[in-house]
Amino acid sequence: MFPLQQLGLVVFQGLVDFAAVRSDNSGWISPRISWDGLRDIKLHGSELMGEAWTPVGDAWVPFTLDLLTGHCADGIYEKDMARAVRVGP
Repeated sequence: MFPLQQLGLVVFQGLVDFAAVRSDNSGWISPRISWDGLRDIKLHGSELMGEAWTPVGDAWVPFTLDLLTGHCADGIYEKDMARAVRVGP
């Protein structure tokens, strides 16, 4: 949990995503960012940065989360799923 008074937010870290609640009871839930786990979380202004795990190459990949909107354009889970190829009938 990250209380961010300057943004009027409390951010909660899940296993593969984040959620936030504002002082006015509004909030957001991020998309799934990681396959399994998040690490090296750092806050910088209105951004949260860290690393998300992918089984493709057994790697940790950097991501940035917009704390004002919950938007994450570089989450590895969505990138990997977009590259997935259907196998079988």
